[in-house]
This record gives sequence, C-alpha cells and structure tokens, in this order.
Amino acid sequence: MKGTSEHSRTAEGMALLRAIEQFRHESDRILDDPHAADFLHHPVAKSIGKSRLLASLYSLWFSQFAPGAQATLVTRARLADDLASELAQRGLKQIVILGAGFDLMAARRRYELQDVAIFEMDHPATQAIKRGVISDWAPGNLMMIPVNFEHEDFTEKLFEHGFDPDAKTLFSWLGVTYYLTQPAIEKTFGLLAGICKPDTHLVFDYLLASVLDGTIQEKAALRHARFVARLGEPWFWGMSPDQLSAFLSRFNFRLVTDYDAVKLRNLYRHERPLMDYVRIAHCVSQSL
Repeated sequence: MKGTSEHSRTAEGMALLRAIEQFRHESDRILDDPHAADFLHHPVAKSIGKSRLLASLYSLWFSQFAPGAQATLVTRARLADDLASELAQRGLKQIVILGAGFDLMAARRRYELQDVAIFEMDHPATQAIKRGVISDWAPGNLMMIPVNFEHEDFTEKLFEHGFDPDAKTLFSWLGVTYYLTQPAIEKTFGLLAGICKPDTHLVFDYLLASVLDGTIQEKAALRHARFVARLGEPWFWGMSPDQLSAFLSRFNFRLVTDYDAVKLRNLYRHERPLMDYVRIAHCVSQSL
C-alpha cells in the first residue's frame, strides 16, 4: 500500500491512460479528457503523455501486458460521466466520488453538471497534488474532502462539508473496491446504506472473484494481478456476478445493470477489446 504521504500510483496510471486516449482519432476516442496529462507527475509518464509516438508505443506494450485494460478504464469513466449527466436532467443535486484519484468528472462535464454539488473524497496525499494542478481552473461546484478511508468515517466528513442526505444523489466508487478487504467493503456498503435515501444511485466496479482465487482461465488477468501487487497496491476483493444481487440486497440496494464487456461494447458501439474480468455495477437504493 502507498505510504501516508505518497499519492496513489494507480491514480497516476489511470491519468496516463486517459491522456493517451486523447491521441486517438476523435471517431475512435471513448473519453474526451483534455486535462488528463496535467496530472502526470512521474517524468516518464509526463513524457508519454506529451508525445504521440511514445503514447502509441506505450499503448502497444500495455495492450500486450493487459489486453483490453486501456479501453475498459476509459469506458468506466465515460459510463459514470454519462450516468451523471443523465441523472442531472432528472433532478440530480449531488455527486459523491469515493476515491476520486486524478479523475475529474467535474471538468469533463462542467456544463451538464454545473448545478450539481460534487464532493470528491480521497487520500490527502493524492488530493494535495490534485489541488495544485487545478488551483487556477477548478470548477466552482467541486468540493474536495481529504479522508483516510481505512481510519475515518467518510459519512461524517460528508456531513461536515454540507452533504444533504435528502437531496437526489449519485455515488461513484470506481477503481477502488479491488484494493479493499471484505470487512472494508462491507463497512463501506453499511455506511452507504445508513445515509442513502430511496432512489440514491451508486455506480461501482468490481473484479471477478476468479481472478483472486486463481481459477480464471485468462492468463492476462493473473499477470495484471501480479503486476499491481508488485507496485504495492495488491487486489484483495472480488465478486461472482451470480452473487451480486444478493450481496447488494443486504445493504438495501437493487441492481439495475451489471455491465460486462459485451454490454459496454454494445453501449458505446466500438470494437476495441475490453477486460472480461472487470465489471461495472449500477444500483439504486430502495425503501425499507
């Protein structure tokens, strides 16, 4: 795991993938994120993010190492953006992004979400770098809340910063669950259940459990798992899709859509390969 003063390496890795996406032709680009390269801190990442040639070479290497990962991870951000924009047209008032990293929905959808309060919550070290990057152009509806999810109750932090439990809300929890233990996952869902009114939306992604127990047949998934472990941010949690609805119901959520690679390709009408071992779930809280 990262130290208390070190920003997330995976957050920077995701920013790099979003930056590389900007070099693709507009017709083949899943996500428009012109600010992505601004968040690259490591000298090598900066160089890749500024060079079409280096970006192309990196994409080629990455596609061999983790087939489908680049398209999956930018599709993940696009899906959350689209859901937020759609809900904003239906009275959405708040978005809470748990573990925001260097992603910035508030900038990508500045106009569609201008009347929506956006709360970003993440580790103080990661947020410190992010604040420095966006200090001159941060969207006015963005509230950044530093929190250590392992030791602090994020709901208390939310209320301290003006979260309205009665307002229509979307929670986004992407790129995080893999790195948490089962008790931490259940604690987070329990906290969400305690503050989510009926019709609160939640979008999160999860690994297939077969990646963690080693039974998955896809060798690229196992290589990917070993790689992130060497980076010091190993994967701990996954879920079997046939158990997802029952798991969510324990915390008063109803599954709306469980997006696998086929559904995502059909939704965005592209043929780029996607990871088959990561899924994105959209669910809604129910009445007690």
